[in-house]
Amino acid sequence: MSGMVRRVVTRSTKRVVGRFPSRKSGRPVEYESQIERDMIYRLEACPFVQSYRAQPSRCNYFHEGAFRTYVPDFHVQTKLGEFLVEVKPDDVLNDPDEISRLRSIAKMFRSRGTRFRLFLEAEIRRRPYLQNAELVNRYRFENYDPPPRAYAILNRILDCGIRTTAAEITNHLDMKCVRHAVLPLISLGLARMNFSEPFGAKSVIWRPVWEATL
Repeated sequence: MSGMVRRVVTRSTKRVVGRFPSRKSGRPVEYESQIERDMIYRLEACPFVQSYRAQPSRCNYFHEGAFRTYVPDFHVQTKLGEFLVEVKPDDVLNDPDEISRLRSIAKMFRSRGTRFRLFLEAEIRRRPYLQNAELVNRYRFENYDPPPRAYAILNRILDCGIRTTAAEITNHLDMKCVRHAVLPLISLGLARMNFSEPFGAKSVIWRPVWEATL
């Protein structure tokens, strides 16, 4: 994969910039704001996202009588297809000029048959989804990989779409910490959880049968 198209903002600015060590993408993913960083947290934890990259390409669009250049914030590859992402703070809704520009960009992508999605700050940072994503991402490193017997145990207790709890999986693995036992499985896509509810011992864990057919 190629690197970022848009030049990275230097650390001398007031914005938060950095690189996130993505396991899904197999390389660090750059961000230029806190909202972009939080979007990366969600993309990394989302079970349906296979890979993603920042600022993937430069394209031209027509707006207010002239051709202009646009660089999406992210390209996302999922199990059901791919799409481009623009990340914006909520107050963009109060900027008619920016909304008009985004509509022109969306129109250009529709004409190309390319999926394009605007994510606002409120959606990206919705609780407890973002907090769960941050929690799962702490266990994406190799030192948290599940023990080999975890796979056999998962196949037994999550077979045929049967649901269980985080505490039950922890007991089967003879472990004491629910987070250490279950979250590595979530981070690797071996099990699922409801990101819309706070994670804990009573959290429902499953592996939908239909996902195996995608």
